[in-house]
This record gives sequence, C-alpha cells and structure tokens, in this order.
Amino acid sequence: MHFFPSPSCLHFILTIILISMITPTFLCTNEARYENCGENFSCGGISSIKYPFWGANRTNYCEKPGFELECHDNVPLITVTSEKYRVLAIASQLHNLIVVRDDFWNNICPTRLVNTSLESTVFSYAFGLRNLTLFYGCTYNSVPILGNSSKYDCDVNSTNSNLFYVTTNITIDPRWGMSCNDTVIVPVFEGSARALEDNFTNLGTVIDGGFELQWNESDQCSKCVESVGECGYNRTENQFACFCHDQPYSNTCLTRPGHEARNP
Repeated sequence: MHFFPSPSCLHFILTIILISMITPTFLCTNEARYENCGENFSCGGISSIKYPFWGANRTNYCEKPGFELECHDNVPLITVTSEKYRVLAIASQLHNLIVVRDDFWNNICPTRLVNTSLESTVFSYAFGLRNLTLFYGCTYNSVPILGNSSKYDCDVNSTNSNLFYVTTNITIDPRWGMSCNDTVIVPVFEGSARALEDNFTNLGTVIDGGFELQWNESDQCSKCVESVGECGYNRTENQFACFCHDQPYSNTCLTRPGHEARNP
C-alpha cells in the first residue's frame, strides 16, 4: 500500500521546507552586517576607526556616503570634492579629522598648482585655521611681496621657478611691478602660521601639519551602540541604520542576544 499525503499536508510540508531554506540566509545576512560593521578600520597610524568611516575590511553599508577611506601603501586617504587628502588623525567622538593635501605632502612644489577648495556637503573647515598664500613663478622689479614672506626655489613640471609665501591674506598690487604665474591657497593651523612668522619652523613642516575638518553628526550612533548595535547606513532609504544581532533597525536594537524582543 502506498501513502499519498493530502493536499493540505503537502502544502504544510512544502512551507516547512521553504522556511528552512530562507531563514538561515536571512539570519546570516543580518549577522554578517552586524559583525562586519563591528570591525575596526586600521591603516598606518590610524586604528580603531568605525562609523561613519568605511574601507578595507569595512563594507560601504557601515558608513555614511562621503566617508570612504583608502589604504594605499599603508597610508590612509580620503577624497573630498575630487581632491585626495592624507589623513593624519581622526577623532570620531569629536567629529573631526586632520588632513593634508596628498600632493603637498613633503612637497611644497607640486605639479598641480590649484587652490584647496572645500565645496563639500559632508565636511567643513574647523575653527583656528589660517590661509597661507603661495606665489609661484614670480617676477618683480624692485618691490617684494609685503608682509612676512620667504623665497624658495622650485622645480615645477621640469621648470625652474621661485616660490614666495605669505601668512596674511593679500593680493599682488600691479603697481609693485610684480607678477606671478600661479597662486595657491593652503589652510594651516593658526598656531603653525604664527610659528612660521616667528621663524620657529619652516613652510614644509607647517603644510605637512595639515588642517582640521569637521562633520555634523546626530546622537543616533551612540544610542545604537548603547543598545548593543553597530552603526551603519541604509543606502536604499538614504538614512541611518542600526545593525543588530538579529536584523537592522532604524534607531536602536529591539532585541539583545539571549533576550526577548523589547518594546520600542
């Protein structure tokens, strides 16, 4: 005698099989996000970096857009408005980082002579900075650049040139009989600019010291961490996501490992 299950019984068996196939995948996906966003970013002298940054071992759902870090030759780099910056330090709790233009690192005579322009919706300049103005390829009759200034020799694109810098915001007055091929503005720390004026340091050291950027951040991440979650980002809905051991939530984890679901 052969046994043939009834349609209702067959439907129940198929449902159980389907659930057994789907559920592990679902849990694994969420667990992977939770575990991956718990990983720190480390590169060179930068370590223990997490949200809102991502890169290397952290995938892009662990960060806010615009916070990708590259690790190139053990050097952490970030791109802001198409300009690449070397990251010298990050203080995530204070929402700031110290950067220096990568093309100016150990090089006051780069091949691209363009201003440092921060037209970013993500970062803004911090307080306590001053603009250095660098004049390349200058010719003059008898009147030098006014203010605190020094002259350097440069080799820009295989062309011998000179470099003047000033620590105050000035423009060249045509009446001085002076003209320059290029002018570049580079932000530096106020204290470094003063040390340069007092001849306690040199131009290369001041530029290599970088400048500070800041970003705005709500307290969503801290609340997520307090609920034993990992901070991330929902790129589909373009909003913050709190990745938890069971699934993502919009703000905080509603469950904890070994506990029942809590009321929101």
